[in-house]
Amino acid sequence: MCFSPPQSIGGATRVVRDHVEELLKHYGDSFEIGILCGNNEEILPYRTEKYTWRGAPVWSISTPHREHMDWLPFDPMVAPSIDDVIDSFKPDLVHAHCIQRLTATLLERVAMRGIPYIVTLHDAWWISDHQFLLDGQDRMRMPWDTEAYETAGNPHSRIESWSRRLRLCMVLEKAAAVHAVSESFAQLYRRTGVPKTKAIPNGLPKMPPLMPMLNASGRARLGHIGGIMPHKGYFLLRKTLFFGRFNNLDLLVVDNSMKPGEQRHEIWGITPVKIIGKVAHERIGELYGSFDILCAPSLWPESYGLVAREAMHYGKWVIASSRGAMGEDVVSGQNGWVIDVSDSDGLSQVLREIDDNPQKFIRPPSLPVSLRPVSEQVMELTGIYLKIIKEQHETHSTKKQKMVNKNERMRRNKTS
Repeated sequence: MCFSPPQSIGGATRVVRDHVEELLKHYGDSFEIGILCGNNEEILPYRTEKYTWRGAPVWSISTPHREHMDWLPFDPMVAPSIDDVIDSFKPDLVHAHCIQRLTATLLERVAMRGIPYIVTLHDAWWISDHQFLLDGQDRMRMPWDTEAYETAGNPHSRIESWSRRLRLCMVLEKAAAVHAVSESFAQLYRRTGVPKTKAIPNGLPKMPPLMPMLNASGRARLGHIGGIMPHKGYFLLRKTLFFGRFNNLDLLVVDNSMKPGEQRHEIWGITPVKIIGKVAHERIGELYGSFDILCAPSLWPESYGLVAREAMHYGKWVIASSRGAMGEDVVSGQNGWVIDVSDSDGLSQVLREIDDNPQKFIRPPSLPVSLRPVSEQVMELTGIYLKIIKEQHETHSTKKQKMVNKNERMRRNKTS
């Protein structure tokens, strides 16, 4: 995986953490779990730190901070560190999630030992130069779209790009299984040339209790918690509020580059905006208790959309992009809105509707939601784990028996 607690960066890290926690809690008698991840600190490159989390061993390998470091497909320099971990833990199966810091060199080293591996797809790293399908000029670029190489939109050459994609697709081809975290994302990968991709949708973990915060202003409180990044629709939201005049809205923004507890205040147009630092998972109930409507106008086709599911779990309205899986559980007009994000018109229209009737949207929507729990997801995955491990052992037994038979025939031939 990309990172592991205590480093918690990005939604995929949270998803994998919940997955591992469920495995440790309910399947500890069936599986021994080890975690191999990257390290986001600027420390000595290729240094391995070992610690435990929830009783499971964690190996964290640092890699150098460099230009395009999350684009690099392979890194031979990290191989010795990976080899040490594999030789120490001796896994029967490897489940890879976001490995861009360790690169696909990880799975090459795994494959060299004949260990089967599963790849779960959380973003477009495997099939595009753009991890979230927005190019260097924040324009949507699907994997089948025409690219202008060696430009501001894509600094890589055509040869680099196609060589990278070909080698990474070969790694996916050799996987025992390839999973996407939603059906819409599985369709994207299948269309891009990974036909074996199957959907294993994410599940929602047990959430901390909601801690509602008194709404003293009477305004409808918006929340944008995906981070200050173009692909999360932050600048679309900012532009829409700057150029609109919304009298009955305020906004909370989470900036993951700020430290917990830090905050600053701004005014966008006439809308008060409070920007806070990242929030620990244990305090998510407080975070969701401080706003009424989640704004998730992502510009890229979200692979899952964890924040939308969390918001619906807590009884919040959701403004979701029509791209990808963010709005899959949103019923427009009943618990939120699914909007076109190709321009600001759709978002502006929804914000105007909320601004005209804030009292309606301060209250939770009446539509109940039924969301897949993480326990169901992990139960499905454990069945796949056991099947792959069983097949691997049977294959090894068959090969071993064939070798025994071959040696016996050779011995008989020599005797005769």
